[in-house]
Formats: sequence, structure tokens, C-alpha cells
Amino acid sequence: MKNGATEILPLFQLPPYLRENCKAGGQIFGMLLDQALDSLTEAEQFDLFMGKTSTDLLRYYDSLSLGEYLSRRASLDTQQAIAAYTCLEPFWDLSFTVFLREELVNTGDHLTTIEGGMSRLADGMKEKVLQQDVPIRFGAEVTGISLLPDNRVQIQFQQDGQSVQKVCDYVLCTLPFSVLRQIRLEGFSQSKYDAINNIHYVSPFKMLLNCKQRFWEQEHYGILAGASVSDQLQRQVYYPQDSAQVTGPTPNHRQGRGSFYSKAALPTPIAPTDDQNWRQPGALLVYNWGLDAVRLGNLPPDALETVVLDRIERFHPEIREFYIGSQVMDWAHNRWSAGGFSLFRPQQIPLYYDGAIAPNGGVHFAGEHCSTDNGWIQGALIAALRAVLEIVSA
Repeated sequence: MKNGATEILPLFQLPPYLRENCKAGGQIFGMLLDQALDSLTEAEQFDLFMGKTSTDLLRYYDSLSLGEYLSRRASLDTQQAIAAYTCLEPFWDLSFTVFLREELVNTGDHLTTIEGGMSRLADGMKEKVLQQDVPIRFGAEVTGISLLPDNRVQIQFQQDGQSVQKVCDYVLCTLPFSVLRQIRLEGFSQSKYDAINNIHYVSPFKMLLNCKQRFWEQEHYGILAGASVSDQLQRQVYYPQDSAQVTGPTPNHRQGRGSFYSKAALPTPIAPTDDQNWRQPGALLVYNWGLDAVRLGNLPPDALETVVLDRIERFHPEIREFYIGSQVMDWAHNRWSAGGFSLFRPQQIPLYYDGAIAPNGGVHFAGEHCSTDNGWIQGALIAALRAVLEIVSA
């Protein structure tokens, strides 16, 4: 295991100003994103976030993939340094504007979690709905959505082995387009079909490695948070941070901006809350996306376990001594997601975004795929607020 700033970054032939001012490939990535953002007016930045390509410069940026932009602005070694630190190589073919938006809205700042697990968000919403005496129908698989001539909506679903139909005045559809593509749809606009059929989805993969002790927190490693990143198939291994307490200011390499990717590699000063906590059970999280996620997801369980442990063993040679089992989430092969989240490819915003978010008859659409905050919970919330306002204003 090597220190990224002192042992990895010097391996790349970087320009002097980058060697002097950057400690991680993510910082370099952030600097290149800022150069593009600084070329935009405030109005253009606003339109960028709103999913509009209203000027020649915005249309130019939206025509580029991330890889194309980097190849025009950085040397091959600089590109490789960015890839090594951010694991963004699988996203080289995605729209450059995806990453401009992330940098613009500071996704690297104020990331939070919910104590007790993120499922508490959905559980809390369910309780709010039930408190309003609104019934929730569980175990109902939607198989068809049809627009009727009077703009009402007919929903067809399977429940308890029976096919059921229900006619509604309004429907708020949050199904991912990757799932909606598999459902019988009738009466929708061509622009809606085009968005459903073509908006690009990323296939992430996560594997939780349960360990009988948190060996990585022992003095030999002293790892209390963060991730180990490599170019191997598993790509990223994340460490739980519940044993850590912040002991100093969080670094900020540039005031005011910063994406998740450009700030993730900067260390935050932390110390253990309990020197003996390493003796407790813990878990490591393998997380990757793109082709590597597909490759892991296609492996049978025994082979998957062997491949992942073999690669982690290179920097944690004792992993098999402490490993006791795993759980896997493979979004590409999950029936109810058929992919993880949407990320636009070049020129998909002008082609499909308006069609994606537009209501059709009584059907209104929400979800992260109907926002410009793709892949983030706030994108789903923003889209839901927009759709609810459409319904109450109708």
C-alpha cells in the first residue's frame, strides 16, 4: 500500500506547476474543470445546471466526452494520473458537462449520511404517507401504462397472480427508464419514447466484505476512513468511518468549488474514537462501475469471491484470515433497477432531456434520471418537487 501524494503521483510526468500545486490526481481534475467553468458566464452556468445548451460554448462542451476534453487540455501522463486517483476511466465516454455540473454545485462538500442507514429516508417517507391515511399497495408489479383519450391513465399490474387494471387522473412515475423500457407503454409522445430508449445508464457494483475484526484500523495501517484505489478489477475499497473523529480542519484545495471526484483524495485529519475498536467486527466495501462492474457481476459467487480477495490481498495480505462472508449488489442484473443511475453521453441533453421530464397526459415523471443531478438523491428529490408542482398546478 502506497501514499498517493508522496509515492504515486511522482510516477507520472506532470508539468512543473501541477507537481508543485497538486497532491492528488483529483485536484488536477478539479483544476481542469474550473478552467472550463471560468470560461462560462453566470447565465451559461445557470443554463448548464438547468439542462439547457443555450450558447455555442455550451453546445461545444456538451458535444465533448470527458475523455475528449482531457485529451485536448492535458498530457497523456496527466490523464493517467487523473484516472488513477478518480477511477473515472470507465466514464471517459460520458458527456463532459456531467462533470462540469458536479463541480459547479460542489458535490464534494457537505456529503452526509443518515445514522442507522440510508433506508431510514424511505422508511420515514412511508410513515408520513401512512399518517395521511393514504394506502400503499405492496407486491404490485406494473406491467403496462396507457394514456387514455381524456388524458387519464390506465395502469396494469400483477398482484397475487392476478392481472389488475386501475384508471387514475394522475400518475407520478419514478421508475428508472431502464425498467420502464421493459413495460408496455401506449399513447406516449415520440420524445418520451426516445428518452426512455436512449438515455444512458451506468452499471455500478458493490460487494460488502464482512470481517471478524477491523484489522485495517490496527496501528500497522491506521486506516479509519477513506478508500484504497487501484487499477485492479475491484477498483475501490472503502473503509467504514464510524471509528473516526475529525481532529482538524477539512482541507479545501479551491475555495467555493469542488466535485466529489476532485476532492475525494484530499485527507481529513482524524483519530480513532477508541484504540480497541479494531477488535470489533467490521466490513469493507468494494465499489466499481462500468465494464469492470459488468465483469465482476458476470462471475459466479465462488469465482467472484476468489477474484476480489486475490486482488485485495495485494495490499491487505491478511484479508483471508479475517474474511467471513459477503453480500453483493449488482445493479445491472437487478430486476427492479436494470442499471444503477443515468449519466448523459455527449449531446444527449439537447436530444432527450426535455422529453425525459415532460409530462404526457396525466403521467408525470421524476427520479434522478429526470434531473441534472444524475446519480444523486438530491436529483430525485428535485425532480419529484417539480413533478408534484406540475400535478397540483394542472
